[in-house]
Amino acid sequence: MNKNSCVVMMLLLVTSVIGLTFVGAFPSEAADQYDPQIKFLKEHVKFYGEISIKNIITIFFLTIGPLKIIPPFAKLTVNADTRLRNRLAFRSFWISTLTILAVAFMGQTMVANYRVSLSALLTAGGLVISIAALRSIMAQYEKQKDSDVQPGQPTLAMAITPISFPTILPPYGIATVLLIIIIGQRTDKNVYLVVAIIVGYMVVNYVCMLLSHIILKFIKPAFLNVVGLVLAVIQLGIGITWIYAAIGVLAMSIQQMTGV
Repeated sequence: MNKNSCVVMMLLLVTSVIGLTFVGAFPSEAADQYDPQIKFLKEHVKFYGEISIKNIITIFFLTIGPLKIIPPFAKLTVNADTRLRNRLAFRSFWISTLTILAVAFMGQTMVANYRVSLSALLTAGGLVISIAALRSIMAQYEKQKDSDVQPGQPTLAMAITPISFPTILPPYGIATVLLIIIIGQRTDKNVYLVVAIIVGYMVVNYVCMLLSHIILKFIKPAFLNVVGLVLAVIQLGIGITWIYAAIGVLAMSIQQMTGV
Protein backbone atom coordinates (compact mmCIF):
# COMPACT_ATOMS: atom_id res chain seq x y z
CA MET A 1 0.00 0.00 0.00
CA ASN A 2 1.61 3.30 -1.12
CA LYS A 3 1.56 6.62 0.73
CA ASN A 4 -1.29 8.13 -1.32
CA SER A 5 -3.50 5.12 -0.68
CA CYS A 6 -2.85 5.36 3.05
CA VAL A 7 -3.80 9.06 3.06
CA VAL A 8 -7.02 8.37 1.14
CA MET A 9 -7.95 5.51 3.46
CA MET A 10 -7.29 7.66 6.52
CA LEU A 11 -9.43 10.51 5.15
CA LEU A 12 -12.27 8.10 4.40
CA LEU A 13 -12.13 6.65 7.90
CA VAL A 14 -12.08 10.09 9.52
CA THR A 15 -15.02 11.24 7.40
CA SER A 16 -16.94 8.08 8.28
CA VAL A 17 -16.37 8.53 12.00
CA ILE A 18 -17.48 12.19 11.90
CA GLY A 19 -20.62 11.31 9.96
CA LEU A 20 -21.47 8.35 12.15
CA THR A 21 -20.96 10.50 15.24
CA PHE A 22 -23.76 12.83 14.16
CA VAL A 23 -25.98 9.97 13.00
CA GLY A 24 -25.41 8.07 16.23
CA ALA A 25 -26.58 10.99 18.35
CA PHE A 26 -30.25 10.49 17.45
CA PRO A 27 -31.43 6.88 17.91
CA SER A 28 -31.85 6.94 21.70
CA GLU A 29 -35.18 8.80 21.69
CA ALA A 30 -36.56 6.42 19.08
CA ALA A 31 -35.31 3.48 21.09
CA ASP A 32 -37.13 4.69 24.21
CA GLN A 33 -40.40 4.68 22.28
CA TYR A 34 -40.38 0.98 21.45
CA ASP A 35 -38.39 -0.59 24.30
CA PRO A 36 -40.46 -0.66 27.52
CA GLN A 37 -37.43 -2.00 29.39
CA ILE A 38 -35.71 1.40 29.16
CA LYS A 39 -38.14 3.18 31.44
CA PHE A 40 -38.25 0.18 33.76
CA LEU A 41 -34.45 0.04 33.86
CA LYS A 42 -34.18 3.71 34.80
CA GLU A 43 -36.63 3.21 37.67
CA HIS A 44 -34.96 0.05 39.02
CA VAL A 45 -31.30 0.62 38.08
CA LYS A 46 -30.05 -0.23 41.58
CA PHE A 47 -31.53 -3.73 41.35
CA TYR A 48 -28.93 -5.04 38.90
CA GLY A 49 -26.13 -2.58 39.63
CA GLU A 50 -25.48 0.63 37.77
CA ILE A 51 -22.71 0.69 35.18
CA SER A 52 -20.70 3.50 36.75
CA ILE A 53 -17.68 5.23 35.25
CA LYS A 54 -15.48 3.20 37.60
CA ASN A 55 -16.99 -0.04 36.32
CA ILE A 56 -16.64 1.11 32.72
CA ILE A 57 -12.94 1.88 33.23
CA THR A 58 -12.43 -1.58 34.75
CA ILE A 59 -14.34 -3.40 32.01
CA PHE A 60 -12.48 -1.57 29.25
CA PHE A 61 -9.15 -2.38 30.91
CA LEU A 62 -10.05 -6.07 30.74
CA THR A 63 -11.29 -5.95 27.14
CA ILE A 64 -9.42 -3.26 25.16
CA GLY A 65 -6.65 -2.39 27.62
CA PRO A 66 -2.87 -2.65 27.11
CA LEU A 67 -2.08 -5.76 29.14
CA LYS A 68 -2.85 -8.21 26.34
CA ILE A 69 -1.01 -6.11 23.73
CA ILE A 70 2.52 -5.81 25.14
CA PRO A 71 3.84 -9.41 24.66
CA PRO A 72 2.31 -9.98 21.19
CA PHE A 73 3.51 -6.63 19.83
CA ALA A 74 7.00 -7.18 21.20
CA LYS A 75 7.15 -10.65 19.66
CA LEU A 76 5.80 -9.53 16.28
CA THR A 77 8.30 -6.66 16.05
CA VAL A 78 11.37 -8.40 17.47
CA ASN A 79 13.03 -8.27 14.02
CA ALA A 80 11.94 -4.70 13.27
CA ASP A 81 14.07 -1.60 13.59
CA THR A 82 12.95 1.33 15.74
CA ARG A 83 11.50 3.29 12.82
CA LEU A 84 9.37 0.41 11.55
CA ARG A 85 8.25 -0.42 15.09
CA ASN A 86 7.12 3.16 15.67
CA ARG A 87 5.30 3.28 12.34
CA LEU A 88 3.52 0.01 13.13
CA ALA A 89 2.48 1.31 16.55
CA PHE A 90 1.18 4.61 15.16
CA ARG A 91 -0.68 3.03 12.25
CA SER A 92 -2.24 0.40 14.52
CA PHE A 93 -3.24 3.18 16.92
CA TRP A 94 -5.25 5.25 14.46
CA ILE A 95 -6.73 2.22 12.68
CA SER A 96 -8.01 0.72 15.94
CA THR A 97 -9.19 4.09 17.29
CA LEU A 98 -11.16 5.08 14.21
CA THR A 99 -12.57 1.57 13.87
CA ILE A 100 -13.84 1.31 17.45
CA LEU A 101 -15.42 4.77 17.26
CA ALA A 102 -17.10 3.95 13.95
CA VAL A 103 -18.39 0.63 15.29
CA ALA A 104 -19.72 2.29 18.44
CA PHE A 105 -21.73 5.00 16.71
CA MET A 106 -22.80 2.93 13.72
CA GLY A 107 -23.73 -0.01 15.91
CA GLN A 108 -26.06 1.92 18.17
CA THR A 109 -27.89 3.28 15.12
CA MET A 110 -28.33 -0.22 13.70
CA VAL A 111 -29.54 -1.57 17.07
CA ALA A 112 -32.13 1.20 17.24
CA ASN A 113 -33.32 0.46 13.71
CA TYR A 114 -33.63 -3.27 14.38
CA ARG A 115 -35.27 -2.70 17.78
CA VAL A 116 -33.04 -4.96 19.83
CA SER A 117 -34.23 -5.03 23.45
CA LEU A 118 -32.02 -4.16 26.38
CA SER A 119 -32.24 -7.66 27.87
CA ALA A 120 -31.15 -9.17 24.54
CA LEU A 121 -28.16 -6.82 24.39
CA LEU A 122 -27.12 -7.71 27.93
CA THR A 123 -27.42 -11.41 27.16
CA ALA A 124 -25.40 -11.12 23.93
CA GLY A 125 -22.68 -9.10 25.64
CA GLY A 126 -22.53 -11.48 28.58
CA LEU A 127 -22.19 -14.50 26.33
CA VAL A 128 -19.46 -12.94 24.20
CA ILE A 129 -17.45 -11.82 27.24
CA SER A 130 -17.87 -15.17 29.00
CA ILE A 131 -16.84 -17.24 25.98
CA ALA A 132 -13.84 -14.99 25.35
CA ALA A 133 -12.78 -15.32 29.00
CA LEU A 134 -13.04 -19.11 28.84
CA ARG A 135 -10.91 -19.16 25.71
CA SER A 136 -8.29 -16.96 27.41
CA ILE A 137 -8.19 -19.30 30.39
CA MET A 138 -7.88 -22.42 28.24
CA ALA A 139 -5.25 -20.75 26.03
CA GLN A 140 -2.83 -20.79 28.97
CA TYR A 141 -2.38 -24.51 28.29
CA GLU A 142 -1.34 -23.82 24.68
CA LYS A 143 1.42 -21.31 25.39
CA GLN A 144 4.13 -23.93 25.04
CA LYS A 145 3.05 -24.79 21.50
CA ASP A 146 3.26 -21.18 20.37
CA SER A 147 6.56 -20.41 22.09
CA ASP A 148 8.62 -22.35 19.54
CA VAL A 149 7.20 -20.42 16.55
CA GLN A 150 9.67 -17.84 15.26
CA PRO A 151 8.21 -14.50 14.10
CA GLY A 152 8.75 -13.55 10.48
CA GLN A 153 9.95 -10.30 8.99
CA PRO A 154 7.51 -7.55 10.11
CA THR A 155 5.73 -5.36 7.54
CA LEU A 156 3.34 -2.41 7.76
CA ALA A 157 0.50 -4.71 6.70
CA MET A 158 0.66 -6.21 10.18
CA ALA A 159 -0.86 -2.97 11.53
CA ILE A 160 -4.27 -4.19 10.39
CA THR A 161 -3.90 -7.84 11.28
CA PRO A 162 -2.83 -9.24 13.65
CA ILE A 163 -2.03 -6.05 15.61
CA SER A 164 -5.24 -3.99 15.28
CA PHE A 165 -7.43 -7.08 14.81
CA PRO A 166 -7.60 -9.07 16.99
CA THR A 167 -4.81 -7.96 19.36
CA ILE A 168 -5.94 -4.40 20.15
CA LEU A 169 -9.60 -4.92 19.25
CA PRO A 170 -10.68 -8.50 19.92
CA PRO A 171 -14.29 -9.36 19.03
CA TYR A 172 -15.41 -9.36 22.66
CA GLY A 173 -13.81 -5.92 23.14
CA ILE A 174 -15.77 -4.48 20.23
CA ALA A 175 -18.98 -6.07 21.54
CA THR A 176 -18.37 -4.66 25.02
CA VAL A 177 -17.77 -1.13 23.77
CA LEU A 178 -20.88 -1.29 21.61
CA LEU A 179 -23.05 -2.54 24.45
CA ILE A 180 -21.87 0.06 26.96
CA ILE A 181 -22.34 2.89 24.46
CA ILE A 182 -25.90 1.75 23.72
CA ILE A 183 -26.86 1.29 27.37
CA GLY A 184 -25.27 4.62 28.27
CA GLN A 185 -27.19 6.48 25.60
CA ARG A 186 -30.50 4.83 26.45
CA THR A 187 -30.12 5.53 30.17
CA ASP A 188 -29.02 9.16 29.75
CA LYS A 189 -25.39 8.55 30.65
CA ASN A 190 -22.59 10.83 29.45
CA VAL A 191 -21.77 8.96 26.25
CA TYR A 192 -19.05 11.41 25.30
CA LEU A 193 -17.24 10.69 28.56
CA VAL A 194 -17.35 6.99 27.69
CA VAL A 195 -15.95 7.81 24.26
CA ALA A 196 -13.17 9.82 25.92
CA ILE A 197 -12.30 6.78 28.07
CA ILE A 198 -12.13 4.62 24.93
CA VAL A 199 -9.80 7.07 23.18
CA GLY A 200 -7.73 7.29 26.37
CA TYR A 201 -7.21 3.54 26.36
CA MET A 202 -6.21 3.67 22.70
CA VAL A 203 -3.55 6.25 23.59
CA VAL A 204 -2.31 4.06 26.46
CA ASN A 205 -2.16 1.11 24.05
CA TYR A 206 -0.08 3.21 21.66
CA VAL A 207 2.40 4.18 24.38
CA CYS A 208 2.66 0.57 25.56
CA MET A 209 3.39 -0.60 22.01
CA LEU A 210 6.18 1.95 21.72
CA LEU A 211 7.66 0.82 25.05
CA SER A 212 6.80 -2.88 24.82
CA HIS A 213 10.41 -4.09 24.49
CA ILE A 214 11.51 -1.90 27.40
CA ILE A 215 8.58 -3.03 29.56
CA LEU A 216 9.40 -6.69 29.01
CA LYS A 217 12.94 -6.10 30.26
CA PHE A 218 11.51 -5.39 33.71
CA ILE A 219 8.30 -7.45 33.64
CA LYS A 220 8.49 -11.06 32.52
CA PRO A 221 5.83 -12.44 30.12
CA ALA A 222 5.08 -15.20 32.64
CA PHE A 223 3.96 -12.56 35.14
CA LEU A 224 1.73 -10.91 32.53
CA ASN A 225 0.23 -14.33 31.76
CA VAL A 226 -0.65 -14.84 35.42
CA VAL A 227 -2.21 -11.38 35.62
CA GLY A 228 -4.08 -12.08 32.39
CA LEU A 229 -5.41 -15.32 33.84
CA VAL A 230 -6.71 -13.51 36.91
CA LEU A 231 -8.32 -10.83 34.75
CA ALA A 232 -9.88 -13.51 32.55
CA VAL A 233 -11.57 -15.00 35.62
CA ILE A 234 -12.86 -11.54 36.56
CA GLN A 235 -14.04 -11.07 32.98
CA LEU A 236 -15.89 -14.38 33.15
CA GLY A 237 -17.64 -13.18 36.30
CA ILE A 238 -18.62 -9.92 34.60
CA GLY A 239 -20.05 -11.81 31.63
CA ILE A 240 -22.14 -14.08 33.86
CA THR A 241 -23.31 -11.06 35.86
CA TRP A 242 -24.54 -9.41 32.66
CA ILE A 243 -26.48 -12.55 31.76
CA TYR A 244 -28.06 -12.58 35.23
CA ALA A 245 -28.86 -8.88 34.83
CA ALA A 246 -30.58 -9.59 31.50
CA ILE A 247 -32.68 -12.34 33.08
CA GLY A 248 -33.56 -10.04 35.97
CA VAL A 249 -34.57 -7.13 33.73
CA LEU A 250 -36.68 -9.45 31.56
CA ALA A 251 -38.33 -11.06 34.58
CA MET A 252 -39.17 -7.69 36.14
CA SER A 253 -40.53 -6.44 32.83
CA ILE A 254 -42.82 -9.48 32.51
CA GLN A 255 -43.92 -9.04 36.11
CA GLN A 256 -44.78 -5.39 35.53
CA MET A 257 -46.67 -6.15 32.31
CA THR A 258 -48.68 -9.02 33.80
CA GLY A 259 -49.18 -7.41 37.21
CA VAL A 260 -48.25 -10.64 39.00
